[in-house]
Amino acid sequence: MSTATFRNLLAIAGLVLMAVALFPTVWAASQQQGVFRPGAVVELRGTPHLWVADEQGLLHWGGDTRALAGKLVDWNNRITVSLGDLRTYPRGDPWLSAGLLKWDDPIFLVKWETEEARPRLLHILTIADVELFGINTNNYGLLVLDRTEWERRFGFAAETLERGVLAPAVTPTPSSVATAATATPTPTAGTPSPSPTSSTSTPATTPTRTATPTPTPPRDLAFQRPDGGTGSTVENEPFSQAHWAYAWDPVARGGEVQAWALVNFGSFEHPRATSYVHNDFRAATRSARVLANITWNGRFIQAGVFGARAASTITLQVLDSSSRVIATESVHEREVGDTLVSGGTIGDNGQRSVVLNVGLTPGATYRVRLVLTCEAESGLLAAVTACTYSDSTISGASFNGYVRWTQLDVLWD
Repeated sequence: MSTATFRNLLAIAGLVLMAVALFPTVWAASQQQGVFRPGAVVELRGTPHLWVADEQGLLHWGGDTRALAGKLVDWNNRITVSLGDLRTYPRGDPWLSAGLLKWDDPIFLVKWETEEARPRLLHILTIADVELFGINTNNYGLLVLDRTEWERRFGFAAETLERGVLAPAVTPTPSSVATAATATPTPTAGTPSPSPTSSTSTPATTPTRTATPTPTPPRDLAFQRPDGGTGSTVENEPFSQAHWAYAWDPVARGGEVQAWALVNFGSFEHPRATSYVHNDFRAATRSARVLANITWNGRFIQAGVFGARAASTITLQVLDSSSRVIATESVHEREVGDTLVSGGTIGDNGQRSVVLNVGLTPGATYRVRLVLTCEAESGLLAAVTACTYSDSTISGASFNGYVRWTQLDVLWD
């Protein structure tokens, strides 16, 4: 063996040893995102209300256990805070299983626990609670449904459901009672969020107050299931794999896409998979808002050095009849790796409400499309690098990954 070759081998060995030594520090630093660690539980003092931190540290109010299913919740990392402190933390959209129901004036949380066959309606007493839970002017039309639309979408007659009163988060005052007439919240700093709650069993009452008129909402066209989907893969054998799928989830009542990309002990490989699911609609006006509530649950696996990475992108698009994209919104992007050393498993789950403003030609057909792309890339001496937003039928792993819309509406302007 030549002296130069021997020195090169020593240099590589030294870099690998340094990577192993640095790994605990790099890995710990990668977990320090946002104010709270992913899955952290924040309890509002003196109430049953809980918020859960997503992967970026954003807090979400959880409406019930069904809404938290499949999300990271670390019950061992739980703190109690005051109302004043809670309002200073960044908050996102609430995590709800069946939305909020506007029935005449009152607004109800539709609370549907995983072990319950039917949901219950819990009257939210104040607009301050509605805002604290994460409802604002951006997501009100998406998350708060009138009785007719809610019954059509979820298949229950509201009058047959058990009713009660939701335990207040903010102490009610005579002027703070939440009704449909006053329940279009004003935006707050950050965007509020959700969590499990409890209630009393007393019947809901409708306080007497003078209604402040609100504009009549535009006509709501709700999609029930996707019209179709497709996908594509790029993989360079023998060390790469990539797969995709799309489906309709009858439990979550949403269109779903899955994708998986894996490098298995390969160097300088770059597999990727893209999955699409779509609905078509015919325009009734010259402009509209496309509203979607999108949730995701993914996982990245890294065990390599020198440039190993994995990444995902989630996008909502509107296309015209010639397949030209006329409106697009980046819903979520995540990348891990690209450092000297990478390793371990990193979860990626969250929820976002998206609004697309789009110009239309009345009578023309358009397509709303949800797009998920997963890619994995290895560098020198890579071991395993994977992007997984799929279940075991796609990836073979015991993990329920997905990206789905649980509500998709077109509101005619």
